[in-house]
Amino acid sequence: MLNSPGAWDFMISYTQRNPEAKLLASETFYSLKELGLSCWLDVKMERRDESAMEEGVRNSTVVIAIVTEGDGTAGTSYFERPVCLKELRWAVSANKSVQPVLRVEDKHRVGEFLALAPADLKFLGSIDWIDMNRGAVQYWNVGISLICRTIEHKTSTMSERNGSGTSCEGFSSAVSPEVLAFLQELRMERFANQFANFGVNVFDDLEDVDEETLASFGCSGAEQKRFLRKRPATGAPQQRPESPSLGSSWTTLQPVQLSEDVDALRMRVDYEGLTRLLSNGTIEERCKAAGAFSYLTVTASSSTAGIVSAGGVPPLVQLLRDGTDEGRTHAAEALANLVALDSAERRQAIVEAEGIPAIVQLLTTGTNEGKTNAAAALRNLGAYDTVRLMADAGGIPGLTQLLLEGTEEGKANAAAALANLANDETLRQPMAEAGSIPAL
Repeated sequence: MLNSPGAWDFMISYTQRNPEAKLLASETFYSLKELGLSCWLDVKMERRDESAMEEGVRNSTVVIAIVTEGDGTAGTSYFERPVCLKELRWAVSANKSVQPVLRVEDKHRVGEFLALAPADLKFLGSIDWIDMNRGAVQYWNVGISLICRTIEHKTSTMSERNGSGTSCEGFSSAVSPEVLAFLQELRMERFANQFANFGVNVFDDLEDVDEETLASFGCSGAEQKRFLRKRPATGAPQQRPESPSLGSSWTTLQPVQLSEDVDALRMRVDYEGLTRLLSNGTIEERCKAAGAFSYLTVTASSSTAGIVSAGGVPPLVQLLRDGTDEGRTHAAEALANLVALDSAERRQAIVEAEGIPAIVQLLTTGTNEGKTNAAAALRNLGAYDTVRLMADAGGIPGLTQLLLEGTEEGKANAAAALANLANDETLRQPMAEAGSIPAL
């Protein structure tokens, strides 16, 4: 094994001679990572030589081919790059699915790009190409969803070939159907045999699986985090409260049992109690309440309406201003998730609470994770009608600084937010003056 974990859901193939291709690859990587899916991307690997690239292709389920033009010089477009062609041919020889994607601006150029493809790769023209729109988060999410379906289709096809249909019967029968369903919910059913070999037979056995064990199975970091947040709690089972109250709000911090779908989770959460705690609790309690909201917006997207209707947005914004580093990080993540999908009501709630200036402030005063979450919130907000408010709050310099000095994820979020700002022609000059354009 040249790179850990040795197997991935996706391998991302692109030409490094196009800045837009680099950005698209990075944003795709992080979007899939947020969904608990693992990706081989050269800039994230310790080894990036040809052998490592071949391992990435052969040990991934689907190869994402980001097809773009080059840098304007001959031989730099995707189908002209020798390494890109090798990756595609490795995929064909290993019977891997290839999913071409391209920028939405290039969706009319599929024929032009295919004209450059060698004869043995022109079959890619028979595949539906996915166009990715970075200018609006709801359209971006549609593209990511379509990419995810490619791996679902591949897994289904492999199961059918193994005589198991679309169910989980193709995996080890040594684990119970309940465990298989739990793993499938987390998109981790391919590890069912490893769980069985470890001694996981029934649902309660899952509490014995720790981070080190998951790593030995080959689970990605995102998969480990998702599993540990949702597995059964260690020790005595949590009792479900008969009636929600301020004290029982802490049940929302406990892992969700498999028998509860997101609607059941939403029904048992005391949003008003958590909001009171977020507003009037100790600094530690406010931090934990924000963490609960952050958790809920990830695991049960239907919870966003409950948070807004309970008045949760203003205290989240206040925590951005006066909370601990951890609390501010949680608050920024919760706000980012609240506006991950198109909702004028939720955007307006953040605007009315003067949340944009507080988010912008976190760009320069937060921890690395806090800055990353702040940029994600601005990315999601900036896809709609708030770009000028972001600019007025000083968002352009803050995002530019993060683009230059942030973590990889922070840079990707900042780049996406700046791209949204650039859609407003009146903001392009301020962006040029702040150095945003060269940084992009």
